[in-house]
Amino acid sequence: MLRLLKSPLILVALFCVVMTCYTLGFLDASFAIYLDQFKLSAVVIGILFMILSALYAISSPLFGWLSDKGIVYPYMIIGCIVTSVALLLLGPSPLLPFLHAEIWLIVISLIMLGPAVGAALIPALKCLYTGARHMGFQDGLDLDGLVTGLLNSAIHFGFFLGPTIGSPVVQEYGFEWSATLNASFTLLAAILMIAYVIVEKTCLHYDDDKNPSDVKTDTTFLTDAPDGHTTDTSPLDGE
Repeated sequence: MLRLLKSPLILVALFCVVMTCYTLGFLDASFAIYLDQFKLSAVVIGILFMILSALYAISSPLFGWLSDKGIVYPYMIIGCIVTSVALLLLGPSPLLPFLHAEIWLIVISLIMLGPAVGAALIPALKCLYTGARHMGFQDGLDLDGLVTGLLNSAIHFGFFLGPTIGSPVVQEYGFEWSATLNASFTLLAAILMIAYVIVEKTCLHYDDDKNPSDVKTDTTFLTDAPDGHTTDTSPLDGE
């Protein structure tokens, strides 16, 4: 598994996942408390939470389908950028002094945030597989286990960091600055993904259209068997 972490694409994709899940964990822990200032009923607060979750659930199959059809980098980049903008509006951020906390602005932010989270999270799985193939791993159950393990670790690490870091920041500096800090993290994820795409297109020249099973890499070795035939061994067998 450690060999997978040598892939810059995998590292960037995992960072995007962690920061996106950090956003969700942060909102789970502090958003309801922030809404107390509006004196809303429990039903209205539940509806506000439902907006984000419902739009994420609706958009996820779409981004999964789009990821299977083409390049995934633009979706993750746009998803992280829109997430940043939505978080800046959600507070709203002190960096936007011309905006004030209003319910309609919160609703718009949540409407933006739902599909944006889907765009940033769902294509990450394909990025992990692509990065693994770039490292010479072959498709199979072993690779499936490694990739899904990494993805789930990143997701739960992000949900752990959200309340762990976000809540103390909210208590010390307020929800607005905490959301702004969160927005800077997701914007950084978008910048890192853009930087990776530029490097890949100008320096690495990976051929993602080629079938990975047709690519000969140094991770599959031919060894002489006792009967004179050759057998394939893969580093995955020992991991």
